[in-house]
Amino acid sequence: MLPKKINVSNHTIMKPSLFIYLFVVLLFTACGEQETASSTTEPDTEVKSETSYLPDLPAMVGEDFNWFVVNCTSIDYIMSTPDFSMSVSGQQDVRGDLGGISQNPVRRPSTCKSIGMIFYKSGADRMFEADLFADENCQYIVFKKDNKELYANALSAEGYQRFVNVLNQIKNMNQPK
Repeated sequence: MLPKKINVSNHTIMKPSLFIYLFVVLLFTACGEQETASSTTEPDTEVKSETSYLPDLPAMVGEDFNWFVVNCTSIDYIMSTPDFSMSVSGQQDVRGDLGGISQNPVRRPSTCKSIGMIFYKSGADRMFEADLFADENCQYIVFKKDNKELYANALSAEGYQRFVNVLNQIKNMNQPK
C-alpha cells in the first residue's frame, strides 16, 4: 500500500501508512535498546585506585600502654632500609623513643612495606617485637608477641620525624665522600 498524499497550501505531505509508522517506531526502539545493552555489557576500562587494607588491629592504649612504657628498659632496632641496627637503653632515652608512639589506631594499607624490626625488652625478657612502617603514606608500628600481630599504633608526627632524621643520618654516613 502506497502512502496517501495530502495537499496543505502548496505543500505535499506524505501520510505514511500504519505499517510504516510502526516499523519506524520499532526501529528506533530497537536501536535504543542495543545502545543501552552495549553500554552496560562493555568491560569497565576505567582503572579504580581503591586502596585495600589489612585487617584492623586495636591500638595499644590505656593501662596496657602505660605498663609497656613503665616496664620497657631497652629497645633494639634492626633496619633493612638502610641496613643498620642500634640499641637504646636508659630510662630517659627509652621513654623518649616510646613517646613517638601514639595511642591512636591506624588503618593499614596493604601496600605498606616494613622498613625494619623493633625489639622491646624489659631486662632480658622480650616484651614485644614490632614491624616498623615509616614512609610518607605509612606511619605506624605493629606490635607482635610470638609472631602474632596484637596491636597497630600510629606514629606521632614527632615519632615519625625522629625516624626520618635517624634514617637520613644513616644514609648520609653511608654515602662515599
